[in-house]
Amino acid sequence: MKLLVFSLLVLLSLLFPDYSRARITQEADNRGTPVAVTPLVPRRPEPRWSYSDFSCISDSIREVIRDDETWKRMWQKMSTAPGCAVVGQLPPAPEIDFTREMLIVATLGERPTTGYGITVDKAYELTDKLEITVRSISSKCGGQAQVVTHPVDVVRVPRTNRAVVFREINVSIDCTRLGPM
Repeated sequence: MKLLVFSLLVLLSLLFPDYSRARITQEADNRGTPVAVTPLVPRRPEPRWSYSDFSCISDSIREVIRDDETWKRMWQKMSTAPGCAVVGQLPPAPEIDFTREMLIVATLGERPTTGYGITVDKAYELTDKLEITVRSISSKCGGQAQVVTHPVDVVRVPRTNRAVVFREINVSIDCTRLGPM
């Protein structure tokens, strides 16, 4: 029965995605002026997930990058930590126009399975600062590879000289609570 209820909820969220977005938009109106958040590289449609096979950063980091030199150092750090085995070879760092944009980098640190992710999915311009929403995700559902990952997300936002603050949201998905099938 629990599996049936869970399946119906998943199906409803896929059929009516605007319902959940409407609640988020209502929350956003109270937070400030929404700012465009663009993933660094195109990825699959929602839900967005982090570059878990693309990073070697074993620490949790929240960083604002406003210049090319810092960006190239971060890009290199993402693939060259001791003992890191990035899948494939890291291409050159994407070119960014830092006169118009800045980058937000969020890393989750080292995790024991593929059931972890991190996304930077919202930004709000407030009177004196830019608030960035970072969503850390942990999943205890089946089908995860038992391999060490280092989730990271990199997004572009319009450049600002305002102070940047991070709003952390932790999402835990526990499929074991559904009980036996």
